[in-house]
Amino acid sequence: MNRRRSFIVAVIVLMALSWGVAAGEQPDDRPMVLFGMGGSLAGLFHPDLDEFDGFLSANGYAPLGDILYTTGGTGRAGVLHGPSIGGVGWTGFASSRQGGRAAILSAGLGGIQLGAVAGGDERSLLTLGVVLGGGWSSLTLYESLPEDPWPGWGCHGIVPEPTPIVFDRSFIVAAPHVSMHVQVLPWMGIDVQLGYVFPILGFELNAGDPSVAPPSLDLRGPFLSVAFTVGGIAEFIPGYPHSETLEKTIDFSGDAIVLENGAGSITVVGGNGSAVQTASLRAVSLVAVQRAKTERALGALAVNVENTGYGLRIRTDMEEGSLDALVDYTLRIPAGVSLHVEQGAGEVSVTDHSGPLSIELGVGEARVERIVSTQLSLDIGVGSAVLVDVEGKSVEVDVRTGAIAVALQPDASYTVHAAAEIGTIEIGSITGDTSSQHRLASQRVDATIGAGAGRLTLEVGIGDIVVDRIGE
Repeated sequence: MNRRRSFIVAVIVLMALSWGVAAGEQPDDRPMVLFGMGGSLAGLFHPDLDEFDGFLSANGYAPLGDILYTTGGTGRAGVLHGPSIGGVGWTGFASSRQGGRAAILSAGLGGIQLGAVAGGDERSLLTLGVVLGGGWSSLTLYESLPEDPWPGWGCHGIVPEPTPIVFDRSFIVAAPHVSMHVQVLPWMGIDVQLGYVFPILGFELNAGDPSVAPPSLDLRGPFLSVAFTVGGIAEFIPGYPHSETLEKTIDFSGDAIVLENGAGSITVVGGNGSAVQTASLRAVSLVAVQRAKTERALGALAVNVENTGYGLRIRTDMEEGSLDALVDYTLRIPAGVSLHVEQGAGEVSVTDHSGPLSIELGVGEARVERIVSTQLSLDIGVGSAVLVDVEGKSVEVDVRTGAIAVALQPDASYTVHAAAEIGTIEIGSITGDTSSQHRLASQRVDATIGAGAGRLTLEVGIGDIVVDRIGE
């Protein structure tokens, strides 16, 4: 009992200290800190077993001891100086043996884990919480259990299976606790939880031997668990509060423009007549808004402009794998140049351009409008492609997952080849010959619009394709 009292006192003291930390430490102006982690746990449950031990001794069984050794799992997510929510579950057991008699006590609980994160930073968290859920306990008694059912070698005949006496009970449980989490590595941490199990309302499932009055199976007492978790703690900065703007007019030689960007938006307007264009020298108007979540990320961001001799190359340089920065580009370019755009994530818009055009986009939307091009190509991983009033000898659009929407002038002239591996194809109110093939979830359409002078190739892996007239 002395160890049990010490354990309870430790729980009370630690909770009191935690409340003191919560009252004394208030959120500052720093960015929001989010966390999420989960993993396996091992621990100790220390219910009051004096009644059990008295019952067992009176019936010829050895005492169980003081501790149930537990194993299970836990996981939670939340906000520093805010709420946390998750789940936890564990089971434990204790056993005793005396001669041929054996007793096994097993118990467990599981439920929703609610808490308030009282303090911490990017390396640690202090949380006050409670588990609300269900618990169970079971006492199994064996009156005759052989030490070894198969002693030595050889045949021993039929060994009868011992028949136990089982008492089972379930109950609604509340388990207030305090937990300390320490992030050992950016992706791994240790979570220590100390609390107390309170059974609220119990239900008897198995009365065992009616002639035997067992001790109360509504187990209550302190528990301690240690979990090794996978997950992390990180700052969440809404938006990109740090920014710089680069604005310049660039003269270049050649007939090609290449723009490479990791994330952000790209807006290109063609037909720039604001500067004098000559056969040997062209000009581009460039506005690049560099945005970042932190000053450090902004400092690592750079817009590099290179006159390659065959044209102009504009490239965003940033820390590899960084999600803390992006660049929004706005360009006005001269007519007749070849434009190639590469972007990882975001939006791309090109309007009023005459000349070859190709766009490669990882995730996002690409929109081209009023384009006259001998060669127009859009390649998108996940997202959508929108083409309005395009005119060209060859137009190719490939979207792995997403949608393709094409709006053409009434006098447009194309031979259309459209294919959706999983999805639908709709050719709207455009006059011309159309043939369609369906196979399971895939569809292929070949159509001739007008005289069929240009070639329009549309392919989508998962998604839909729509071709119609402008305004329809």
